[in-house]
Amino acid sequence: LIAAANKEVSEIMSKLESEQRRLGEKETKLHEEITKLGLQAEGMISREESLSRREETATSQEAKLASLADRLDCEEKGVESERNALSEFKSELDTREVNLSRAEETLKQREAEVVELTDRLNKREISMDDKERSTATKIAEEDERLGELTSMCQVASRQLKSLNDEAHDIRTSID
Repeated sequence: LIAAANKEVSEIMSKLESEQRRLGEKETKLHEEITKLGLQAEGMISREESLSRREETATSQEAKLASLADRLDCEEKGVESERNALSEFKSELDTREVNLSRAEETLKQREAEVVELTDRLNKREISMDDKERSTATKIAEEDERLGELTSMCQVASRQLKSLNDEAHDIRTSID
């Protein structure tokens, strides 16, 4: 009975040792798994920290992007305002160009009128020069004639005086 109990105890001990080995192996495997899980957890923590930093960077970049978008909106409004101002300026330049074209046409017409008037004035001047020469010639002729008439009048006046003197002498002698 003791031998059977010893055998049974020996079997139980053998089972226990086998179970202890199995449990030891399981414990080793669990330790390995726990170590592996710890390393994975550290990796995940590291990844989470990296993701947090990336998220912070993304948030910061998002804020910068929003700021840039606001600046871009402002610049777009400024560009639109400048476009409107340039459009108005172009419209004003177009109007001025049309007015300038009209003024140039008017100027050309006036220049043509001035040329025509200048031609007429030149012709009048030539005509007046001709008339002046003709008048000067007539005046010279009239002056010459006047000189002749003056001479004749002086001669006639002397003759008249001489006749008056004779008549006076005759009257005096008759008296």
